[in-house]
Amino acid sequence: MTSSRRFLTNTLLDNGKVLLAGGLGRAGATTSAELYTPSEIMGIEDPHLEVTLAETQGRPLSFDFHGEAGRTYCMISDSCLQLNVLMFGVPAGSRILKDTRDNSVEPFFDGTWMSGFGILYLDQSGEQKSITIRLDPARAPPARQATKRTSGQVGEKQTNFVIFRIFDVHRGPRDRWHSAQDLESAPSGWIRPDGMATISRLAGRPNALAVSISDILLLEVASDSRKDLIADPPIHYLNFEVKRLATWTDVHGFLGQMFAPGAATERLAMGTLEGLLHREYLESTDDDYLTSDLSTADCAFNRFGEVSDGMMIVEQSATSILKGDS
Repeated sequence: MTSSRRFLTNTLLDNGKVLLAGGLGRAGATTSAELYTPSEIMGIEDPHLEVTLAETQGRPLSFDFHGEAGRTYCMISDSCLQLNVLMFGVPAGSRILKDTRDNSVEPFFDGTWMSGFGILYLDQSGEQKSITIRLDPARAPPARQATKRTSGQVGEKQTNFVIFRIFDVHRGPRDRWHSAQDLESAPSGWIRPDGMATISRLAGRPNALAVSISDILLLEVASDSRKDLIADPPIHYLNFEVKRLATWTDVHGFLGQMFAPGAATERLAMGTLEGLLHREYLESTDDDYLTSDLSTADCAFNRFGEVSDGMMIVEQSATSILKGDS
């Protein structure tokens, strides 16, 4: 959006754009209107990343980032927000029953998937806070109980099992892992005492959570399982979708660098070598995105906690806008 506003009206048009009108801006009430191209930001499977921003006018930017199993990487690094991801490979002891993957598509990479996310942010006093979401394979059903999809929604299955936990690392010895089932008795979800962070279940999706950090981030995380690699026990992993993201223009990370002004457009004009799956979109090597763990901001491109001299940019999905999260 070209200007921040609240209490506005919004209408989803047939062309996928959203018409924003009226509301309260920094200078008070406004009657102006603008067309906004919603963003789509997601990571699925092993992992494939797709970014559609307002500047690309609906053209998706797709690329892969595999990393190495057992290592954590900086996905988004900004002055007030850090999003790290943990990769894993085929678990030790897993028995591969059937492999129908087209290995000619990714000849240079071993399969890795996402099993955890670390979200770091600064509270009102500037103190660092952290939330960790992890996959818990122990909660997954055995292969004989695996069920088929019932809809096109990512991670939705005919079962109530929850295979990830939530961990707040800044509560000292009282820390414990929580499952999504712990939120069943809390209609409003789990709200951090500082009021900035909320974690809630997504209606009708027992394997999915929504994490909101003030007006900075709205992240949906869902579990899924590999369908073209049949193993016992099954390979479960996490997918994500960013519904709202506010960063500064000097944001970095293997995903965050795409949000810098002009970055997505520049990469859409690039080609790719066969088998690299646009890995050359990323600056430098995988090792420069390594972090010590999910709750540490120490990659080579770290921006977290630093003062930015750039401008704020906001990306929102259509559903986020229509629900009034502007």
